[in-house]
Amino acid sequence: MAVALALLAAGVGFSASYLGLCEEAVKRLKEGKPLWALSFLSMAKERNPTHPLSWSLSGAAWALAGRWEEAARHVARAKKLSPSDPLARFVEGLLRLRAGEVEAAARALRVLLEGKKLGSRPLAFLALVLLLSGNVEGARRAAEEATSGEGKPLAEAVLAWVLARSGDWEGAVRKAQEALKAKRRPREGVLKLVLDTTPSGEPAPGWDMERGRKEVVFLAEPAPLPPPKRLDLPEGLKIAPVQPDGSLKGEVTISGVPPGVADASFVCIKIDGETVYLSNTPPFEFVWDTRLSEDGLHKVSFISLGKDGSVVGEASAEVVVRNRPEPPPDPAKVAELEGVAIRLLASKVKVDCEGALRKLIVLGLSKIGHKAKGSGGRKESRAKGPSPVSRSRGEEGVENRPRPPLPPAKPPRKPRVVLIFDDGPHPKATLAILDILDKFQIRATFFLTGSAVRRYPELAREIVRRGHEVGGHGYTGRRLHILPDWEVEAEVRSTIKAIREVCGVEIRLFRPPGERMSGVVRKVLKAHNLEVVGHDIEDWPYRLLPPEEAARRILGRVSEGKIILLHNGPHVPVALIEGVVRGLVQMGYKPVGVTEFRQGRP
Repeated sequence: MAVALALLAAGVGFSASYLGLCEEAVKRLKEGKPLWALSFLSMAKERNPTHPLSWSLSGAAWALAGRWEEAARHVARAKKLSPSDPLARFVEGLLRLRAGEVEAAARALRVLLEGKKLGSRPLAFLALVLLLSGNVEGARRAAEEATSGEGKPLAEAVLAWVLARSGDWEGAVRKAQEALKAKRRPREGVLKLVLDTTPSGEPAPGWDMERGRKEVVFLAEPAPLPPPKRLDLPEGLKIAPVQPDGSLKGEVTISGVPPGVADASFVCIKIDGETVYLSNTPPFEFVWDTRLSEDGLHKVSFISLGKDGSVVGEASAEVVVRNRPEPPPDPAKVAELEGVAIRLLASKVKVDCEGALRKLIVLGLSKIGHKAKGSGGRKESRAKGPSPVSRSRGEEGVENRPRPPLPPAKPPRKPRVVLIFDDGPHPKATLAILDILDKFQIRATFFLTGSAVRRYPELAREIVRRGHEVGGHGYTGRRLHILPDWEVEAEVRSTIKAIREVCGVEIRLFRPPGERMSGVVRKVLKAHNLEVVGHDIEDWPYRLLPPEEAARRILGRVSEGKIILLHNGPHVPVALIEGVVRGLVQMGYKPVGVTEFRQGRP
């Protein structure tokens, strides 16, 4: 996580602090990318698991993604940390309302009246929910505060119903007409209400019947806290002591036995590429005072050197130094981010009350003794005599009926190629790649690294959720053919377990890192019933070229049945991947995953 966080911060340009990660997540929510936001929030929760902001923002992100059960679990955690958190209460209100619990939704949303300047749209939505729950006076106060800006049309509609309930039908008709003038047709959102007006002039909640009402049980069990971080070190490298969050602080001892030491003349330790220790006499130990280094990411290398200075073996790891504690989040900034998220969620709640307002106008005019001219629907005219259709059927006979169209001819089968991805998941690339594949309606096979699956479980699950096949690519990314038997077994077994526990699938395909094989590797993979997948074309040799030129060269080698290997990580530009996928489609190929290609599905 520390490595990915540092790379991502450097590549995108944001603060890697807790608030910086939350702020970046809110930006992604505003861009309509809730799953991207969840990647930042996952890192924020690891930095500060006891602050409610990252949990409530996660609830908002899951709601915007349409995953209501996950939204409920994260909101429950945020409420456990801070029962009055406004964003968590707002998301809870949406959950309660979606489940038909109007009074519970009103209780959850009342926090918006506690002096927080959150904008007119959230207040107008609150006014509607209060009115539906029977709190007419609360609805009036909230609506009067929201009669400007984006929430004005809905606030005017609420005031129309409030006036109708108090017997002021003239005022109700006037407000309803004003609301209709400013009302826009609602679009799809996270929640869509279709309102009606009862004969007594009260609003009645309905639901978007095209999708149907979906029951949501508000889960009492909160999302679990992220597991404690640990420092993943390769075999042969030891660093102690390590802080509970996986970082280093003060003086630490670097020790161990690097790979290849039996054939080496010297052992050296490098920190960020600079040699700090050189010896040929065990034990090999070096005391590093991290206070003399800057807080942040550092690379520690334990290297075995031959007589000529060549590298015989190496064990390296990225570590995070953190001697100065992170300051507590600024309450003003926290409130600002929560306000942005609440306004965004409120803008995604679509209320269709046009028909209900027209009904209210007709009812009001009848109450005050006026005719409802032009305010109702159009009058339907009935044609005298049989219709042209009925005459054709009854008088001209069956022969003149139009014949049903012939079924369309099956399109010709497109030549197929296999599209696979190595490495990942990675927050800087995976979601962008998934969006590209969705854009062209393509399913591929992703060969995932076990350690990355553990670091970014939400990204790994998202790959499977979008219908792609997954396989294994080792746990640490090390070349398996140079490892001893027990390490090869551990790499393969850990990869299978990580993907099974995170993604819920059993893998059947495997790509050894570098495609380097040995008798031991073949034996271990066969014992686990894993099939090795190779490739014909890959992007790695062209990654440093301009993306357009790299894509052109890759596409120039494509023919039917070829396996095209792309990489799911920060080292290959996403523009290159999009160029390859777009080119394959334009050339008439159908990219598919490994298993789909072998099964011969069209």
